[in-house]
Amino acid sequence: MQQRIFQFLDRLSPLWLWVLSIVLCLSIWAVDRRIRIDLVFSIFYLLPVATMSWFLGWWQGLVTALLCTLFMLNADLHIQVDRDFVRLLPYWNAGVRLASFTIFSLLFFALRQSYEREYLLARRDGLTNLLNSRSFLEILASELQRARRQDYSLTLAYMDLDNFKQVNDHQGHAAGDQLLQVIAHTLLQQLRCTDYVARLGGDEFAILLVDTDEEQALLVLQRLHTQLQKCVYTQAPVISFSIGAVSCRQSDCSADELVNRADALMYQVKRAGKNAVVCQTLVPQLR
Repeated sequence: MQQRIFQFLDRLSPLWLWVLSIVLCLSIWAVDRRIRIDLVFSIFYLLPVATMSWFLGWWQGLVTALLCTLFMLNADLHIQVDRDFVRLLPYWNAGVRLASFTIFSLLFFALRQSYEREYLLARRDGLTNLLNSRSFLEILASELQRARRQDYSLTLAYMDLDNFKQVNDHQGHAAGDQLLQVIAHTLLQQLRCTDYVARLGGDEFAILLVDTDEEQALLVLQRLHTQLQKCVYTQAPVISFSIGAVSCRQSDCSADELVNRADALMYQVKRAGKNAVVCQTLVPQLR
């Protein structure tokens, strides 16, 4: 239930989040104002403050905190007080509540930022900032489902750096890491924003070309192969690239079939002499 609520709120536009928070504030204020005794409602006002801080940002949370404070002040002033010396208490309480709400809002926003950083680190490769293996496989499964619904092709390519060990052995691991970063940057520059690139580990990369059949993928990967050779030539001329790619046209292609076939094609290129691109269309086995 909690996950569904968070997913629902995350899909709401900023305008509807504002509407929701204001409705919450007004609802809590209406109950608070009708109660004629000094009953503290601060904890309930934290709900709209938390919602705005988490889903929109720190200043939206602060504005909501101010609104909640004003609503609570109005409810306090509505209570008739006979003794003169306590007439300033609602204003004092309002200041304390505003400070508390502000601190809560900023802490909640910082928690959201920390969560997003940890989530990003869990899905990204630390060296190249590309997708890691786990997140890439999740995306592959999702894109396969979308390709089935919308009836288009996609292509999965596995790429391995030839002779990468020589770079680490002769130039050091720092040079090898820098080379991987250059390759990652080139991949992102050469591919569309709708495509996906991942570092699977070591010197192996995966590329998912969305809405791309075998013929289109071969052109893209050959151009990419040429650009990669150019970008690494001055730094490491011994490096070349073996790429095996598989396209899927049938609706019953599975992620495992694509991954296994692309991996096999890549090793087929390496056994045949390396430094080439091979692309095939997967024909699923009859079940």
